[in-house]
Amino acid sequence: MTSYPLAWNPIQTQTLLGHSGAISVLTVAGELLISGSTDRTVRIWHWGSGELRHCLRGHGGPIRGLGLTRWQGRELLVSGCRFGEICFWDPHTGEGVGQLETGLESIQALVVSSDGSRLVVAGGSDGVLQVWDLQSQQPYLQLHGHADRIHSLYLSQGGAFLASVSDDETVWVWDLVAGEGIRRIPSIGPLNAVALTPDGRQLAGGGVDYALKRWDPLTGKLLGVHPEHDNWIRAVAIDPTGRWLATGGDDYSIWLHYLPHCAPVRVYRDPVACISALTFSCDGRTLISGNRSGGIRLWSVN
Repeated sequence: MTSYPLAWNPIQTQTLLGHSGAISVLTVAGELLISGSTDRTVRIWHWGSGELRHCLRGHGGPIRGLGLTRWQGRELLVSGCRFGEICFWDPHTGEGVGQLETGLESIQALVVSSDGSRLVVAGGSDGVLQVWDLQSQQPYLQLHGHADRIHSLYLSQGGAFLASVSDDETVWVWDLVAGEGIRRIPSIGPLNAVALTPDGRQLAGGGVDYALKRWDPLTGKLLGVHPEHDNWIRAVAIDPTGRWLATGGDDYSIWLHYLPHCAPVRVYRDPVACISALTFSCDGRTLISGNRSGGIRLWSVN
């Protein structure tokens, strides 16, 4: 295993300001960084230059989920807000291109497959997941397993498997092709965030007990516990190359780990507020964090 020295306060390359509420979700598509906030807006940035391309308004509540997909031959940005609204946008022009009437009173999280075949939505406190077909704009599957509010969803590469975490102190792994849960994994305390490695061999989650945990998603075996944080973990991200795993939390810190053994190698410290969202650039060389004050920071990984 490659060994790295533990480094504090690595290089911050940029700060992006504009949101007036906490950053709730971040996603990257090529040169575009897309951020959603409790200020009810979605912003599209050119993350390399820091230029704000578009500010998308129209939601009536805090943004809970973002996803990029292809639909009817075009690239599509999907956004969902706390009050049950799902909107479709052209990510290049910022133009709104439609809405999905879900009938849900609230949305806690959403993910969408890259081909548009599956949109998964976590609603209120009942713990039920709805799976929608974007072509017909109809739900075709409900997944029952969680007993309380779901906080985070993560869709595997290819969109066949889904991981979800909840206040009920469990992680569920779902087979969306078969339409069933394949593994229920108990945890100590509610979990706020979840992620899967690109090869599907590791599942990572963090929550109120301050510790990052890793499991084998197929067997449920606990692979490791990493208690670096001093407060709740709010975000977990794994870079697209599968080398890096990052966690961020209420202690203002971001811990970077080297996979597969999850050795901690760097610590980033936000000088202003708690960490609320994390993602990586497509090449894994830049870590992007969002905080509770609405700031977005870009950090050098290599």
